[in-house]
Amino acid sequence: MDRPLRALHVFPLLGEDLRNGSERYAWQLTSALAAAGVQIDVFTTRARRVVPIGGFSLRWPDEAAGGVSGAGFNVTRFPVMTMPAVVGRAAERAFAWYIGHARQRLGPMPEDSAEYPGYQHRVMAALPRWCDRLSFLCRGPISWSMYRELRSRIARYDIVLVSFFPLLTVPAVVRIARKAGRPVVVLPFFHANDLTNNSHLLGRALVRADAALTLTSYSASHLNRLYPGCRAVDVGAGVDARGLDPAISGCRFREKHGLTEREIVLVVGRKEPGKRYRAALEAFRLLDRSSATLVLIGEDVDHEPINQERVLYLGPVSTNELWDAYDACDVLLHCSRLESFGFVFIEAWARGKPVIGDAFSPDVAALIEDSVDGFLCANTASMAERLRTLLDDPALRDRMGEAGRAKTLATYTWPAVAAKVRAVYEECIARRS
Repeated sequence: MDRPLRALHVFPLLGEDLRNGSERYAWQLTSALAAAGVQIDVFTTRARRVVPIGGFSLRWPDEAAGGVSGAGFNVTRFPVMTMPAVVGRAAERAFAWYIGHARQRLGPMPEDSAEYPGYQHRVMAALPRWCDRLSFLCRGPISWSMYRELRSRIARYDIVLVSFFPLLTVPAVVRIARKAGRPVVVLPFFHANDLTNNSHLLGRALVRADAALTLTSYSASHLNRLYPGCRAVDVGAGVDARGLDPAISGCRFREKHGLTEREIVLVVGRKEPGKRYRAALEAFRLLDRSSATLVLIGEDVDHEPINQERVLYLGPVSTNELWDAYDACDVLLHCSRLESFGFVFIEAWARGKPVIGDAFSPDVAALIEDSVDGFLCANTASMAERLRTLLDDPALRDRMGEAGRAKTLATYTWPAVAAKVRAVYEECIARRS
């Protein structure tokens, strides 16, 4: 190709300051590709967040300015309509009825974590297609102007990238690109354990796409096995370069919050049931260590009070303070099972800290090398025991943290990710030529 590669990226949400892992990945990947010489336009919504309003219905508040802005790439924002809450509740009731009957037929969830993703997929296979489609319309984003603009401008681009699961953008954009004869790549952020990620409509989009980008080797092999014809490629993720800044100070964080003489167990993530922060609280309670403090950082989604000794909930903090917290902690604990990667692990590793993750999350299990750069635990009792092991042994903490840091610097950088993604783009374009 004797000119720069031209790509269109379509994301439901985009912003440099957005904190969720999927939005951060979208911004960092697009920035890294633009820095590598790819000419990129981005279509996204005017929303900066999504708000559940009942059942499956999501509201997409019109909070970001419309029009075009520049950040090494052009961003065009479009308005979004919201399905009425009554429709979302009806979709949720129908979904629950069919899923409940499927679980009765299939039996209880398997205790073996390796079997759990397959069980979820079999459960979702029982969902009628109309119910699957209705749930997508309720979640959205429904942006007729964005989809119209995509149809009119798609011929300008060599390739289209679309994200995220389980939202309407993926099947809608794949359909438009296929009709226009343009190569299309899906960035699903696939959660193998999540029911809605195992949707038939999403699986069909993966098969129809020219490629799917995954963040771990597990997701790539799982999708290729689950959906014959899917071309999933593991491209990984990168750590934010700000995490390597020598100005980061754990001492500053400790002094600010009165934790100078304390052992710190850090939890980073939205305070909501899906992130299983209650499991972290239970593991810390079982640890029963008077010298330790559990620090939680993340948006308060469920607004449930935390009334537990030696627990400090800070809510969302600035990027600089978050990096100081990573530097200050002795151990990072992350209990979520619905992960496509787990940015918090490589961020902790960037500061040389050991990590503890949930063994029931297959993508987390693919990221952490158990007993080398962290521990994988199947329950809260095991987490408490591993916390005790690490807090009792500073040399082990240092050894595991340094192993994680070395792995992060060698593997998880954005230039390396951008090079892999560009190679996928070029291969898809060549195959279509």
